[in-house]
Amino acid sequence: MKSLIIILAKAALLSTSALSAASGQDLARAGAAANGAQAQVGIAFDQIDRVLLRGQVPPPVDSFAADAARIASLPPLKAAKHGGRAAVQTVGNMLLGAAMNFVPLGGIIGGIASRAANAAEEAAERHYWEEHNAALMRFISAGTITHFALYHGWSRSEQKHEVTILKPEEGLSFILDTEKRTAQVIDLRTAPETIEVDTAATLPPALVGEPETTPLPEMTIGGLPARGYRTNATIELHNAIGWCAAGRHIVTQVEYIVDMPDPQPPATEVAARGLGDGCQPASTVSYREPGRFVLYRATSTDPDTPKAITMMFERGNVRPLNQKDASLFSVPPAFTKEQ
Repeated sequence: MKSLIIILAKAALLSTSALSAASGQDLARAGAAANGAQAQVGIAFDQIDRVLLRGQVPPPVDSFAADAARIASLPPLKAAKHGGRAAVQTVGNMLLGAAMNFVPLGGIIGGIASRAANAAEEAAERHYWEEHNAALMRFISAGTITHFALYHGWSRSEQKHEVTILKPEEGLSFILDTEKRTAQVIDLRTAPETIEVDTAATLPPALVGEPETTPLPEMTIGGLPARGYRTNATIELHNAIGWCAAGRHIVTQVEYIVDMPDPQPPATEVAARGLGDGCQPASTVSYREPGRFVLYRATSTDPDTPKAITMMFERGNVRPLNQKDASLFSVPPAFTKEQ
């Protein structure tokens, strides 16, 4: 378990539930004061990540508040019984720590008949899984919300009752349990665990022809003026990636960007890699305006078909951080530290 925590600590970025919306003027000043994406900037925001299956249509661009309220209204997703595989959330690099990677539903029902002792038990088992899968679909389409804060190279992320703080220059990570008020301190420089990385080659998506990018009308998103782009393209997958099978796919990506710096390094992926986000997220940085902050991105693979899949994130409650917010990245005094 500790090695898993270390892996997550090295990969994740984080935030706090105390985030509040900032005025557009404050954010504009923060953007103007920063000299490009490499400037030392601080920002806090909430992020909703979701997967839309079976041709579900992405929500309107400026709907963060309503979407967050929908997530808050959902009952907790219960773990599946009988060894079933419930939805799980994985932590990936950078802000992809909030992106969701769910177990496909197809295999869940598959072995039920062989486990059932008789027809009545089989019917009851199937009914249970149908209800569980319906709840799972609601959970997936609604998404999950994570609170992030990034400042001075530090990162903080909060989801439910767990907070992760990462301070790379100190080689330290903190895992906070806000219910038990405990903190696990991990020194990433001296941790004895060895992390093995699968280096098996996976060919990235390849563009078929040239993508077409069209500017969209400017919009106000969460009180912030944002520029939008729609990119249509065809990609070829040499092997299955994430949600997508090998073969040729149509991709549509909609991205809205605000004129303020993104603390993450600009994207270095080629266009094809970014358009593969509908199969498996590669980054949350902007592919259209490197170094600018993305408020909304929806990447749809094979849209307008029953098999359409959309992976998306939207952000709200954006505010700048400054030196007064440094305490967000420390263990609260009342917490008990555990090594």
